[in-house]
Amino acid sequence: VLRHDDNGWVVPPHDVGALTAALQGLLDDPATRARLGAQARATVQHDYTVEQEVDGNLSLYAALIDSAG
Repeated sequence: VLRHDDNGWVVPPHDVGALTAALQGLLDDPATRARLGAQARATVQHDYTVEQEVDGNLSLYAALIDSAG
């Protein structure tokens, strides 16, 4: 879902300094905030429609039924 510097920023887990720096960078740069926010919205609208999610769930259920049978 999240791609660094495309539709968000990724920081290493448990790295408080990196998270702090990323958040401060976003606070200081409204253009980057707007760009990342717009791209995140576009990603969700394109890749996570209701139809895609339903199809994915149905495929998963079918695979589980097949593996149990």
